[in-house]
Amino acid sequence: MPKLKPYIIGSFIAAVLLLSLSANAQVPPEAERPDTAAAAWEQQLLIGLLPGSSESSFKIGPALQYSLLRRLHDHLLVGASAGVSTYEMDAGKTFYPLTLEAKGYVGEVLNWIPYYSAGFGYGFAFRNSWDGISEAEGGWCWRASLGMSRPLEEGVRLLMDAGFQYQRGSSVQSFTFSNDRFTQEFTLQRISLRVGLAF
Repeated sequence: MPKLKPYIIGSFIAAVLLLSLSANAQVPPEAERPDTAAAAWEQQLLIGLLPGSSESSFKIGPALQYSLLRRLHDHLLVGASAGVSTYEMDAGKTFYPLTLEAKGYVGEVLNWIPYYSAGFGYGFAFRNSWDGISEAEGGWCWRASLGMSRPLEEGVRLLMDAGFQYQRGSSVQSFTFSNDRFTQEFTLQRISLRVGLAF
């Protein structure tokens, strides 16, 4: 189990509680809301790939993220997200990020609505006896993306974005028979390609 920093967990929980308390704030009448903002809240579920190079070889892994966003303005949302990001299929390269998120919609082009999004937080890592990971430590992470949104049906939008994702961490891999220990400290930088839904 990594050393969980209490102020990181506390800040994340406080942000979620503040968002929840604002749920009763006045929301503009339906007729006054733009197409990008059908409700005061927006949920997102995105899946993606994290391709990139490491040690002169091509690496890729899957990613999954759920976000809950609160609308502050017609085209600006803030919130929090949780997910899982596997930067490489090698042992010790899977992290569980908790991030604070911001997202903005920009205009409309042929029924497609461009948007930008960014997140900053902490990616947790955990021991994995199956792969021999006896110690794991997460680190700070961030992501920035540009994307396009298109309505599918009432209240549901398709999301597609591309960007950059960063994660720091370390791990210790132990080998039972030889008693060897292999320690890694790494900075992972990957392209982020995602598709999902907003509702």
